[in-house]
Amino acid sequence: MKVNVMKLYGPWDAGYVLDRHVLSSEMTGYNEHGHIAFNTIRSDAGEAAYQLKYKSDFSQLQLLSNAIATEIVPKLGFISFVAPIPPSKTRFRQPVIELAREVGKIISKPCLENVLVKHSATSQMKDISRDERKSVLLSSFSYSDTLANDCKYNILLIDDLYSSGATFEAACTILRQYQKIQCIYVAAVSRTK
Repeated sequence: MKVNVMKLYGPWDAGYVLDRHVLSSEMTGYNEHGHIAFNTIRSDAGEAAYQLKYKSDFSQLQLLSNAIATEIVPKLGFISFVAPIPPSKTRFRQPVIELAREVGKIISKPCLENVLVKHSATSQMKDISRDERKSVLLSSFSYSDTLANDCKYNILLIDDLYSSGATFEAACTILRQYQKIQCIYVAAVSRTK
């Protein structure tokens, strides 16, 4: 997989994304249902993320998790564990959770799915402003005091798509309140903006 790793700037200690999601998109007319149709060219990471998230092609997991493990993880400091960003949509299989599990396996770190929790449902985030998105997420995220001992841990948060950064920002705001978290690293497959 060809990638173009980009640094993500925000309230985390370090963060990266594998590549842009879409390289180009051109309107081609209308489809048989009367909806606007596009010829969309995605990056390798963007296409794999699209196939995984929207077409339920879980064969993309290994490719994407290997890319995160080899292209992003070496740029980060010591990682205690991996955690997924809680998904906004209920699916039978959650792509972002399975992606975090796979990255954890590859780098030999546990994947803890219950440290950052979403205690209330949220609507589709793509249709609201960045500030509204962050506000909604702040009120729906919390942390669960499930980490043993009084040690300090470094977390790698995984998400599939990075848009405005509001999701990672809200997650960081919540996790910074958890005294057992020291460093927060973030990684995403592709960025939409």
